[in-house]
Amino acid sequence: MKDTDLIIHCAAAGVYKKEREKKIYKVNYHDSFKFLKKAFDIGCRNWIILGSSSEYGFLKNKPMSVKYTKLKPVNAYGKSKVLLFKKLFHSKMKKKTKILYLRIFHVYGSKEPKKRIYRGLIEAIKKKKDFKMTQGEEIRDFVHIDYITNKIYKSFKLFNRKSFFKVKHIAKGKPIKVKEFAKYHWKKNKAKKKILFGYTFK
Repeated sequence: MKDTDLIIHCAAAGVYKKEREKKIYKVNYHDSFKFLKKAFDIGCRNWIILGSSSEYGFLKNKPMSVKYTKLKPVNAYGKSKVLLFKKLFHSKMKKKTKILYLRIFHVYGSKEPKKRIYRGLIEAIKKKKDFKMTQGEEIRDFVHIDYITNKIYKSFKLFNRKSFFKVKHIAKGKPIKVKEFAKYHWKKNKAKKKILFGYTFK
C-alpha cells in the first residue's frame, strides 16, 4: 500500500449469506480496523469506506438523515458496521486522514446472487416463468449498482481537501415496498408471466 493514493474499503461478511456472528465481527470490525490502521501507519490516508443502511436498523417510510437518524442496528452485520464507524470516528487517526464514509442503501444489479429479488425477477423473465415471492411489504430504498459506482467516482474530487471525516448516503431517497419494486421491473421488462405473491422461503 505504500504507493497507493486511495483505498476503497468494501470488504464485508454477512451481506448476502448467513455467516457466524464471530466471523462477521472479525471481518467487518476487527480486521477492517486493523487494515486501516496499518494503512495509516505507512502513510496511505485517503479512504472511502462503504457503510450500510443496516446501521439504521429497519428502514421506515421516511427520509434517513446522516445528522438526525439514530444508529439502531438490529443484526450482527449492522452492529459490526456501526462498531467500525464509531471506532474510526473517535480514533486519533481522524485528524490526519481523509475519510469518506458512504452508507449504501439497498443495492441491486444483474450480477447479484441468484437468490436476491432483482436477479430472480430477471431470470424468471428470461425463462418466461412465473416469479414466486413473499408479500413484499418490506420497505427498501433500492439503488442500482451503476448509480453507486458513479457516485463513488464523483467523490474522488473531495480528496483535494485537507483532512476530513465526511459521512454521506448513497440512496435514491424514495423508499418503496418490495412488491412495488418487483411490479415495476416486471412491467418494464415486458414479462409474459405473473408474479405470485405470498410465498415463504426457508
